[in-house]
Amino acid sequence: SPSRLKIDWIWENVDPEERIPALADPASAAASFWYRQSPVTFYPRPAPKSFAGGLVGRWNPFPYTTGEMLVGLSLTGRLEGFVRAPRRFYRAPVADGDPNWSLPFELAGLNIDDFEPVEPRYQRFMHVEQRAAWVGVRPGPTETEVRIEAGTSEGRLALWKILTKAEMDSHEARPGSYRGLPPSVWLYYGIIAVVLVVAALLARSNLRRGRADRRGAWRLGALQMVIVLAVGMLRSHSLSTNFAVIALFALVATGLFYGAINMLLYMAVEPYARRVWPSMLVSWSRLLGRTVRNWRDPVLGRSVLGGLAVGTVLLFVDYSSRVVLAADQGAPVRPSIARPSVNTRSSTNIRSAMALMLKSCTRPPSSP
Repeated sequence: SPSRLKIDWIWENVDPEERIPALADPASAAASFWYRQSPVTFYPRPAPKSFAGGLVGRWNPFPYTTGEMLVGLSLTGRLEGFVRAPRRFYRAPVADGDPNWSLPFELAGLNIDDFEPVEPRYQRFMHVEQRAAWVGVRPGPTETEVRIEAGTSEGRLALWKILTKAEMDSHEARPGSYRGLPPSVWLYYGIIAVVLVVAALLARSNLRRGRADRRGAWRLGALQMVIVLAVGMLRSHSLSTNFAVIALFALVATGLFYGAINMLLYMAVEPYARRVWPSMLVSWSRLLGRTVRNWRDPVLGRSVLGGLAVGTVLLFVDYSSRVVLAADQGAPVRPSIARPSVNTRSSTNIRSAMALMLKSCTRPPSSP
């Protein structure tokens, strides 16, 4: 993402004592807002690690519809980027007058006289009739050298982009050749395949010997399916489109898949867990019981508190280890937008926050 790209560049090219001020400077654009609109309904691509539940993002779906617009703003509300998809075909030449480039400069909080005109070089996915580019230093607490690329179509602004050094270095790189999945990914998939095969053999053996808890497995699988469906429906933007039925079928398939995996793991591990540690899965059994009074069971409450305590300790250890490593290197902690502590989806709306909380319930039942 653009934010991760800029954070990585700042961390690799700026002195340690200047990194935090550089991130806090709005001119660095390490964090930004974006807005999209389209004459047609957005239908985003499926989310990663899921068959459905796509989220509308900065470039998801790709802006290909004529008239679709994407606006990027800095934390102070200044214009950082603008894209408007032009018409693909003109039956007659379209007159494109002299653009007023000072207007986007004003919206970006910049003075056009402080920038030097240069040859346009920024290639985007569309063609514009008139192009222009400038280079200069954007004022701020930490002065940043930037390149500005702009273009118009049919006399209207169609392209505006303020490129930082991080983005220019990334865009200038030549495309590499695809050499297949790295060995680490194959190892990850191989471990998952081996675990599933072993779980299937163990579950089959337990079923034949009559030791498998079928009712508990069915209830756990059903609970997992309901949670996956709830998370997908809360997060998905596809259910409000004309393809809602297709998206719903994909969500149901995702829920069935994860539910079946949990049933398989439960039937494979549960008999051995009860033999070695009899009280290990008591909380799960009481949680999935038929009576309502089980929800107020003290054993269940103890397990919930234990799980919260363990999760808190793990987060504390994870963050503390990064602090210690950063202090050992004489630098502040490196921010990571992929960490749960800075998950931007949870602050987007109430639906995303609820989906994030429910998603934490989709872990395999390997702990109390």
